[in-house]
Amino acid sequence: MLSVTKSFLVDLENSSSKQIYQTLLKLVWMKNRSKISKNIIILIQTYPIFNHYLKEVVKEFQITNNIKSHCIIAHRGLSCFFEDNSLKSIKAAMVAGVNYIEIDIILCSNKKIYVNHDCIFEGDLPSNPLLLETVLEYVNEYPLMIELKGGENNSILPKKLLELLGKYNHQGCILASFNEHYVAELRRLSNIKEKYLDFKLGMIVGSSNTNNLIAMSKIYQLNVIINEYDIVTKEMIQQLHQNNIQIFCYTINSSYICHKLVNMGCDGIITNYANCDQYIANI
Repeated sequence: MLSVTKSFLVDLENSSSKQIYQTLLKLVWMKNRSKISKNIIILIQTYPIFNHYLKEVVKEFQITNNIKSHCIIAHRGLSCFFEDNSLKSIKAAMVAGVNYIEIDIILCSNKKIYVNHDCIFEGDLPSNPLLLETVLEYVNEYPLMIELKGGENNSILPKKLLELLGKYNHQGCILASFNEHYVAELRRLSNIKEKYLDFKLGMIVGSSNTNNLIAMSKIYQLNVIINEYDIVTKEMIQQLHQNNIQIFCYTINSSYICHKLVNMGCDGIITNYANCDQYIANI
């Protein structure tokens, strides 16, 4: 594991261009993303000479929203630099100017909604709890894509989520889940127009069966299918579009794969590396 100490930075500054590039590449690709933000910010703010190299590094895999006709969704915030689903990663995604910030939510035993991806036991509080209300207060009207996590028995999560979105007047969200029960309940509640704000409804899948996807979309009046990128085909995209269904793909961390999917007609790219260059330029 690389450690960014003063001596490390001095040694790096005196290295060859190739060594600097390779070292920065290792830093950006570190598995422990909670440490990346500290590493990157130290490099940029303390040693501006590294800024150029870092921009070259992120070109290797960054996904930008410069390509028209599709949108960029920051997966759990700008999670290439910051801890998943943290307020720091969400703030960074806003700085980067992504189209949507994707976050995961769970409902805990205290009946509060937290921004968190993994919950080993249903109802357990995450170790570093971040309330959805805190996020909604901070982002104001910034577009969110919210994934509902948890089991079928957590049936009140869709209702409590819509109530919170209404409380903060947060419109234009994409609400989605792997859980078909949640999707069905969100659609049922959405028909109570006078009570809940409008939102786009999505189903997260890992399916190559286009006919099933279209059938599911008609049942729940889906706006978007969110599918694994490596099983999506041009024919699938075309058929979904013919039925007025958008398709987003997850999780793409390669600019080559991004461009390939966009050329196929994919509407949205979910990535950990959203607009990295724009974020770097603005910190």
